[in-house]
Amino acid sequence: MLAPKKSGMTALTIFVALGYVVSPLAFLVNTTSAAYLVILTIFVGIAQGIAFNTAIFFFTSKTTNQYQTAEVSGMAQSAGYLLAAFGPVSFGMLQQSSNILIVLAVLATLLTITGIIVNKSKLIKE
Repeated sequence: MLAPKKSGMTALTIFVALGYVVSPLAFLVNTTSAAYLVILTIFVGIAQGIAFNTAIFFFTSKTTNQYQTAEVSGMAQSAGYLLAAFGPVSFGMLQQSSNILIVLAVLATLLTITGIIVNKSKLIKE
């Protein structure tokens, strides 16, 4: 409902950035508060839902016809599933050598920047 509105995409992008960038760093806080952890988890889950739906929205909002939409969707989803196949192994290796939450925050920053660039870009021309 918010994505097609001019300020709606900005609000969604800010929520994704907060949920994906700030929340993993907030998990680094040493706490035993269950309420704190539940609220952060819910916040990350909502941000994940918004990020996925925003990506799907971009398929239709940045194309001019159904054929382009199918092509862009097929390309993006193929690349996404290919990356997802390597995700568990890559994160397992990263977790052994570094703090995975900081890596997640950096990747989330890149995701947010990519979303801003795509949102500001013009329609795909044939």
